[in-house]
Amino acid sequence: MPGQWLVGVDVGGTFTDLVAQEVDGDGHVHLKVATTPKNPAEGFFNAITEFVDVSGAARSEVATIFHGTTLVTNAIIERRLARTALVTTRGFRDVLEIGRHWRSDLYDPDFQRSDVLVPRVLRFEVAERLSEDGSVVEPLDDESMQSLLQELRECEVQSVAVVLLHSYANDSHEVALTDKLREVARHRWFVSASSEVVPEPREYERTATTVLNAALMPLAHEYLTSLEGELEVAAGGCRLFVTSSNGGALTPAAARRRPVTLAQSGPVGGVRSCLEMAAALGHSNVIGLDMGGTSADVTLIEDGEARVVTELEVGELPVRTPSIEIHSVGAGGGSIAWIDEVGALRVGPHSAGANPGPACYGLGGVAPTVTDCHVVLGRIPAGQLLGGFLRLDVEAARTALAEHVADPLGLSVVEAAQGVLDVVNAEMEGAIRVVLRQRGNDPRDFALIGFGGAGPLHSVELASRLGISTVMLPRHPGTFSALGLLTSDLRQDFALSGRVRSDSPDAAAQLVAMFSRLETTALEQLGAEEEFGGDLTIDRRCDVRYVGQAYEVAVPLGQGQLDDGSFDRMVNDFHRLHEKAYAFSNPEDPCEVYVGRLFVTTPAGARWSEVGRSGESPPAMSSGRRVQVHFDGTEIDCPELDRSELLPGASTTGPCIVVQQDSTALIPPGVTLRVTPAGDLLLTDIPAL
Repeated sequence: MPGQWLVGVDVGGTFTDLVAQEVDGDGHVHLKVATTPKNPAEGFFNAITEFVDVSGAARSEVATIFHGTTLVTNAIIERRLARTALVTTRGFRDVLEIGRHWRSDLYDPDFQRSDVLVPRVLRFEVAERLSEDGSVVEPLDDESMQSLLQELRECEVQSVAVVLLHSYANDSHEVALTDKLREVARHRWFVSASSEVVPEPREYERTATTVLNAALMPLAHEYLTSLEGELEVAAGGCRLFVTSSNGGALTPAAARRRPVTLAQSGPVGGVRSCLEMAAALGHSNVIGLDMGGTSADVTLIEDGEARVVTELEVGELPVRTPSIEIHSVGAGGGSIAWIDEVGALRVGPHSAGANPGPACYGLGGVAPTVTDCHVVLGRIPAGQLLGGFLRLDVEAARTALAEHVADPLGLSVVEAAQGVLDVVNAEMEGAIRVVLRQRGNDPRDFALIGFGGAGPLHSVELASRLGISTVMLPRHPGTFSALGLLTSDLRQDFALSGRVRSDSPDAAAQLVAMFSRLETTALEQLGAEEEFGGDLTIDRRCDVRYVGQAYEVAVPLGQGQLDDGSFDRMVNDFHRLHEKAYAFSNPEDPCEVYVGRLFVTTPAGARWSEVGRSGESPPAMSSGRRVQVHFDGTEIDCPELDRSELLPGASTTGPCIVVQQDSTALIPPGVTLRVTPAGDLLLTDIPAL
């Protein structure tokens, strides 16, 4: 290590969170600064500057930074994408526009599909053709390729996506065309090839993912190059890693090549922390609820593992890449309450964000938000410095609620505030039930971890609605995701398409050969990255389906070497997992391996045993105070507890609120609060509604 500190920086919609761990000591720093939406890098460096001031460390003592960002997610949702051309096989230029028959809202008669990522005038064809097994039907035509190059020069694009038919089975045509495009580009455009991004079947998903990757490359290149340049000046020798949707981290070079893998970069840090915290407290089944300023992210951990999917949807677009499954809804502390055209109370998805923020911030916001409701109900004390630096304006919150919600609905301000919280809780409850239904899970079999700045204010009520009896609140809930970033390992994923049928006489040998080719390819590519030169862990997985099925089941093969019995174990596991997912299996029917996957990781971040301990307590914020808090429409006089004074082993019973710099926890009447040895809060005796 060239320095003395490991740092995790999570740039959210409202706050930018930082957690730092001293490499050879016990130093811990948790802090929040305001996000700068127009230039996220500014908030990033503001956090680094604040860390230096708080810790007394020199910038040169920052050894490694793990960065989670919503830059890519926001760019996809807002369609802030580069002008991109698509090059594909002759006759297939409209795959992107045809798409699938799915509709995001089946019952909306006015439903309109989003604009196609690439207009038809920028979709080009080349003469070539492969069959599905990779054999050449029509060679790549050189004259067609030269004509394409001339057309691309004239259309002034920033990026080019290359998606040739069946290139997952044979990438020779795609490699030749991509090499030519890069050769003549001379920094004119970025190039993304499907065989490098998503070498798998399914034309629409493969095309959409590759186009998205190409369209994001200029943005990612500019952002990461800027960060690296400023870090080199400010903290020479500091290493920068960016977290990926799969829960691992990437070097900036790898992130530039595949920016589409950053679609869940921010929220995965919270999932990593949930996994570690749940294991430390002895819970294998956990629901993670990350409620920040702009959204609430829900993830499910079952049997000690977070579910990894091969496809997610961002801004109504499919992204075909291994990702931790996270279900997000527009329900955050900054979500705006409003009245729709039929007079119904709605909350979100629009958010006040960091600028101007909720009305109670006193920064010019006039729209009522979820945070304003908590302030009005006394759940966030008026004297509290939110994030350690924002003093709350109660009157501004009351005025916003009265003008936009209470008066139009004929309610008191308190009734309006409670109504807004009921609506946003219903939204999050629905999100959690959706995640549970996908696997047929019973919420009563799970504990709930509530984090993010707003999570501890809503966790107990949500648990009560769902019949969950245990809630866990981290020591530092507002920076919990940044803490997870700090424990990241470097990880890259590789895939190889193949059809290995269980009724084939040499199926076992075919499976071993498939993964042998995949491992050789992976190690060759990683050989160019010095960060992967150390201790490597190789994990294997297959996407398996019954012959004739349209969708697959993920079957883990583990980390050990494959042998003659590996195929039979994989088939048995497939039938078992298929039965669990769909309540049906038929071991007599043949199945087939559709895609083989390899996940390669190497240690990079801190271990949870180092960063998961409580560390130094933050400065005391209040002591011995009593406050008036509304619980279910009743105002109750209850104690305000300072989190720094709740020592391990302490316990109490609600009602009370627990305050700290990065969050406030609401403990309703009758709920038991205990402090764990690590300083986390364990809440039990939660009544079911």
